[in-house]
Amino acid sequence: TFEIMEARSIVIFTPSLGDQVMRSTIYPITWQAIRVNRVNIDYSSNGGASWTRVATDISAALGTYNWTAPSQNTAMGVIRISEVGGPIVGESGQFSVVTPVTSLRVLRPNGGETYTAGDEIVIGWTSANIPTVSLEYSSDGGASWLPIAGAGALAATQSTFRWTAPNAPGNGYRVKVNGSGLNDMSDNNFTVTRRIVPTLTVLSPNGGERLVVDSVVTIAWLAQDIAGDVTVSYSVDNGGTWMDITTATAASGQLAWTVPAALSEQALVRVTGVGGVSDASDAVFAIEARVVRTLTLSSPNASTVVWKEGDDVTVTWSAQNIGNDVTVQLSTDNGATWTTTIAASASAAAGTQAWRVPHLSDVELTTLRVKVASLDGVYTATSNESFTYRPQVASVTTGGSVDAGLRLSGVYPNPFATTAEVRWTQSQGGSMELRVYSPSGALVRTTDLGRLEPGAHAARIDAALLPAGVYHYELRSTSAVVRGMMTIVR
Repeated sequence: TFEIMEARSIVIFTPSLGDQVMRSTIYPITWQAIRVNRVNIDYSSNGGASWTRVATDISAALGTYNWTAPSQNTAMGVIRISEVGGPIVGESGQFSVVTPVTSLRVLRPNGGETYTAGDEIVIGWTSANIPTVSLEYSSDGGASWLPIAGAGALAATQSTFRWTAPNAPGNGYRVKVNGSGLNDMSDNNFTVTRRIVPTLTVLSPNGGERLVVDSVVTIAWLAQDIAGDVTVSYSVDNGGTWMDITTATAASGQLAWTVPAALSEQALVRVTGVGGVSDASDAVFAIEARVVRTLTLSSPNASTVVWKEGDDVTVTWSAQNIGNDVTVQLSTDNGATWTTTIAASASAAAGTQAWRVPHLSDVELTTLRVKVASLDGVYTATSNESFTYRPQVASVTTGGSVDAGLRLSGVYPNPFATTAEVRWTQSQGGSMELRVYSPSGALVRTTDLGRLEPGAHAARIDAALLPAGVYHYELRSTSAVVRGMMTIVR
């Protein structure tokens, strides 16, 4: 490795060419010494023909020395600063030593200088017949002023004050010295620049995430004062070892990453720039296997399927990792709407739902479809083809016994407008059901009469909500069926 450095030098800021230094007053000699450790300071009253030692073997890094000006006036004053034991020398321009008057003048910074935020700025001034001063600064070329912290009431003879450059970059800075009704400010603006601090910050993944193998995620970072490329790496052992992913321009701030098949609960990502500046995820994240989620409807799934009113049918499916339960719904309009719920919550793992087909229409439909869906609606499976629904149509035998043990007496009154009574006798006990069919043969009403003992019985038929017409009715036991006709009038 090698180092690139500034040349060794000493530059004197004050006094400068044409300055007037008040005799017998405290005056700041200020300078900048690059790669020089110790210096001597000399004064000449005759333009450098002869020299008088002012200070011996002081730290060059101080950059300032409060000098008591000589008591003799001169127009050929010169200050020389020389490296102790070395060849580096700096000299000021010629200045004057004059009789003191009440005066105040800013010497440094006086315009054109450039500092970095956080740097130490040596403010220098000269004064005469002024006991104390205060210091202010402006960042807008003198339009407004703010006090400099710690510089509220300084002895004027102090002549210098060390001030930290504000962390507010700008090129409109000036300083002002106030005292005894007088003030003076920098002749021109000086500049404070932003301090260059190379930093990298990983934004994501930054801990706690669960990434799936083969998924594409964004690795994001913030780069400041980083030039060129950065190297992006990952670890699956909490930083014990690292694998490079690729390089990317630091300014891009992101990289698309296909998550590798390296299962881990202790994964990290790291971004590294030139010079070793780097940052890693604040906490570990997980890399986990991809979870296969599927939902497939097995039946009904073909146009050859026929569901008849009153039939016991079964919907079947297969599901994997979609949740505990599913909904099962029926559409009668090719899937445009799903108005009939077969099951609001069925076990996804069971894969089957039994259902008795209700009355859906008075006519045959060929537009039925079934849909099975996860409860959140993300995963669905629908019949590939529409299938058929057929309403139950009565094959009517009027009066008499259809099977042994059950005899129909009839409906009384018949015709009727609102209510009537169907009557029958049965020689065997058992469960009974009364069904009513529309004039077209569609089942419109089913009444469970429960278990009845042998003997004569009657059941009420309420026709208040049925339109006028000739209806068929049917009495069913576990072993016999009898049918009859009735007329509803309005």
